[in-house]
Amino acid sequence: MRAPLIALLLVTAAFTGCIGALDAGDIEEQSEDIENETSESFVPPAPDRDFVGAIDTDHAHQAPELHSNTHGFELAGHENFQGFYPTTYQGGWGEVDVQGDLAAISSADGPLGATLVDISDPSDPEPLSYTTSTGADFDTRITEDGNYLAVGCQASAVFSPTHTVMGDCQEDAVTPHLPTSTENVVSVYNISDPENPEPVAQLATQATHNLWTKTIDGTIYIFTNEVEILEFQPDAPEGERLTKVATVKGTHDVYVHKHPVTEDWLLYTGSPEDGTSMAIYDINDPSTPSPIVQSMDDVVGWHEQTVANSVIDGRVIAIGGGERLSSTGDVGGAERQKLYVIDVTDPANPEKLATWQLPIETQPPYTSYRYSAHNVDITPTGQVISAWYHGGMWAFDVSTEERQENPETLGFYQPHEPYAPSVPPGVAVLDHGAVPLVWGPQWTDEGRVVLGDMYTGVYTLEPEWGLYPEEASAGSAK
Repeated sequence: MRAPLIALLLVTAAFTGCIGALDAGDIEEQSEDIENETSESFVPPAPDRDFVGAIDTDHAHQAPELHSNTHGFELAGHENFQGFYPTTYQGGWGEVDVQGDLAAISSADGPLGATLVDISDPSDPEPLSYTTSTGADFDTRITEDGNYLAVGCQASAVFSPTHTVMGDCQEDAVTPHLPTSTENVVSVYNISDPENPEPVAQLATQATHNLWTKTIDGTIYIFTNEVEILEFQPDAPEGERLTKVATVKGTHDVYVHKHPVTEDWLLYTGSPEDGTSMAIYDINDPSTPSPIVQSMDDVVGWHEQTVANSVIDGRVIAIGGGERLSSTGDVGGAERQKLYVIDVTDPANPEKLATWQLPIETQPPYTSYRYSAHNVDITPTGQVISAWYHGGMWAFDVSTEERQENPETLGFYQPHEPYAPSVPPGVAVLDHGAVPLVWGPQWTDEGRVVLGDMYTGVYTLEPEWGLYPEEASAGSAK
C-alpha cells in the first residue's frame, strides 16, 4: 500500500498548494503511519436481515410503543429529565455533541438552551446543568478541551411561528414571548465546572442553525453555518473574547477537521450558490480561507457532511447530503433522499463512491419531513449513523473498499420510551407529536451512541456488533 499512498500524497500536495506541504522524507514517514492506521480495521459482520419494510409507515405516529422494531442496537440507558427542569420548561432534545464523558444536548423550543449530561455510566446518563434559552436554540458544541460550550441562538419566528423564547438572543431572561428580533447570536459558556455553566462571551452573527468548534494552532474557533469563522480568546477582556475573523460562501451545516493525509485544516460546507452540493475550503489560516472545491456535479440535495478523521481502508471518507424536504419516495418527480459516500483522500478531487437511502416503501408527498435525513456521524473505523427524523437512527458501514462502494446496512433504532414530562409544543411545523423525532446522534469514544429524541428524552445505545477496538478509539469524527 505504501507506494500508492506516497504518490497520492505528492499529487494531493500539488493540487491543494497546501501551506504545510510535505517533503519526500515526511511523505515516506507519513505513508507508514497511514498504512499502520489502516491495518487497524474493524469490519462488523453483515446482518442476517433484509431491512426493506423494517419500518411500518402505516401506524399511529404519536404512539411511542408502536416504534420498537429495532435491530443492531441495544438500549444501555435513558433519561427523560423528570424533575430536572422547572415545570414550565419544555425539552425538545435535538442536536447532540460529545466530548469524553460529557454530552451536550440542545433544545429546539421553549426556554431551554443546552443541557449537559454525564455519560460516564452509559446505563445511567445523569443531567448536570442547563443553560437558559435566548431564542430558538438548534445547535451546541463543546470545545475539545471540554472547558467551553458554544450555544447557537436562532431568534426567528419563521421556523416555528408559535413557539416562545426568552430574551431574543440576549443574556437577559424575560417572560417567555414570541420572537421580536431576527438577530442570531453565538453564546459561549465556561463549563470547567459542568454543573455550573458561566456565560463568558456573546456575539451577533448571521446564522447559528449549526455550529462547529475546533482548536487550530492553539486557538479556539467557532464556525457557523453560513459560514462565519469566529475566534474565541477566553483570556481577552470582556466584550473582546469572541470576534469574527472571516466569512466564506457556503450554506447550511459545516464540518472542520485536520485532513489525515495532507495534514491541512479543511472546512466542508454546502456549495455557495444554492447549497445543492459540497464545497471545501483550506483554512490553515482561518482568517484567510481559500476555496479548494466549490461544487460537485454528481451530488445533490445537500444538508450536512461529516468526514472521517482517519484513513479507512486506504481512503478518507466523507458522508453527506440529505434533507431536501422532498418525499422519501419517488413521488411527483421528487428524487428519493440520499446520503452520499465521497472519497476525499485528495480533497482537491472528491469522488462520489456510492449512495445510501432509507429502506422504506414509497411515501405520499405529505410525509416529506417525517422521514428526512439529518445529522450524520462516523467512527474512525467507518461505522456511520444518521438521523432520519420519524424513521429513527440508522447505521451503515463503509469500513472496507467494497463497502465504501456498496454500503452495508447494519441496523436502526427507533426511540420508543414514553413521552417525557415536558415536551415541546412548537415543533408542529416539523411533525408535531411524532415519536420518534430524531435529529442528531453521536458516537462516543468507545463506540456507543448518544441519541436525542424530541419527545422522549436522551438515549445511550450499544451496537450489537460490539465496541470498536481500543487501539482505534482515539475519538469519533465529531
